[in-house]
Amino acid sequence: MSSWADGLGRAGARAVQLLAITAVAVMVLYALLALRIVVLAALIALILACAVRPLVVRLTRHGWSGTGAAVTVFGACSASWAGSSPEWCWACAGSSTTS
Repeated sequence: MSSWADGLGRAGARAVQLLAITAVAVMVLYALLALRIVVLAALIALILACAVRPLVVRLTRHGWSGTGAAVTVFGACSASWAGSSPEWCWACAGSSTTS
């Protein structure tokens, strides 16, 4: 009979499995935290793409190409957003006002 077959051996094997799973989970979380900006940008892009999809579909039904419709809709959204908050856009561009 092997030493891993008794109760303590099985508990040891489960402990090793638990440590391995914990180590993998920690590595995945560390990778997500290290790539936080990439993950955040991807989520924002996904939300924006889902938001403008109906407009792109409507334009493609009216004869626009898919790329042209997407570029036009995103450009119009960006222009309206930039026009509604010019102070924020200047801050993003690196222009700072000092008094």
